[in-house]
Amino acid sequence: MPAGTLNSRESKRVVNGKKPRLPAWFRGLLLSCAETPWLVKLLRSPVQFFYKCILTEVVRVRLPVGVRVLVRHSVLEKEFNPFLSDLDLTIVVPDEQSIKSVALAIPQLLTLFPMLDVPEIHTAQEEARLEQLQLKWSKLFLEVWFLRKLGWIKRDLRLNTEEFEVRKLEISLKKIEKKLGMTPWQQEVQLNSFEVLSSIIQHEEDVVMVCSRLPYLAIEGSGDLIMILSHKEFTRFTSFFPNEKEVEGQSLEWYEAKRALAYYELLLAKNKLRLTLDRDIDYERVAWVKGLELEIEACRIKSLDG
Repeated sequence: MPAGTLNSRESKRVVNGKKPRLPAWFRGLLLSCAETPWLVKLLRSPVQFFYKCILTEVVRVRLPVGVRVLVRHSVLEKEFNPFLSDLDLTIVVPDEQSIKSVALAIPQLLTLFPMLDVPEIHTAQEEARLEQLQLKWSKLFLEVWFLRKLGWIKRDLRLNTEEFEVRKLEISLKKIEKKLGMTPWQQEVQLNSFEVLSSIIQHEEDVVMVCSRLPYLAIEGSGDLIMILSHKEFTRFTSFFPNEKEVEGQSLEWYEAKRALAYYELLLAKNKLRLTLDRDIDYERVAWVKGLELEIEACRIKSLDG
């Protein structure tokens, strides 16, 4: 068995997002500490430093030679909670041929380091393209991530009963609601909470309808999210996201943004396929990847025509 690999059952845990479970007493201790403000404030910076500068390097040396490890999300934020926040990483490999050896090493990493979330795997070429797009569209990507994550959290809060997991979800939900200017009792999401999306979709005052199942969100299992949109906004909103019927006569910026988003979605979809070890091929996701690749090319042609 190659170094860093585990058996089929352990590999499948990565695909299903099920990391090794901490003992109940330890989860309870973490929860108690996480709700002690002075302790959170005291340990926030030291734990952030440890994650970013030490643990990330430890992870890198356990991976094949030539990979880079990048830190993402909460560990870079001032709201980081040292007792509940995961360490989110992107592993950048030199080429496609390097992906399998890295994917095989991930189950062991999650077992050794429970604070790790399942990493993303990008090739160097993909990461370079993503960084280029982020120069202009980083805020769009962040807003789409918030939108998707709101749906995930609302779904998981409905399905979860374990106190530790519920508390983690509630803290994540409050962070996103605060960033979007939502009140704690506000159940619906409004388009004008998203600066870039609102601009692209052209938010307008109109008779509203409540849409509880946006096609884009349903793809990733985020169908619990309720969003308030006018009929015109709903048409433009759905057409902006990948593999949806297009509204003709859009601006050059529309197609540039749509192309950037399709590429962002392509990396997320490819990553899930790359982590699918010892399982049947996910043909639905393969088709989704092919559709995104076609959409990226179509948007490129449209933007050139414009």
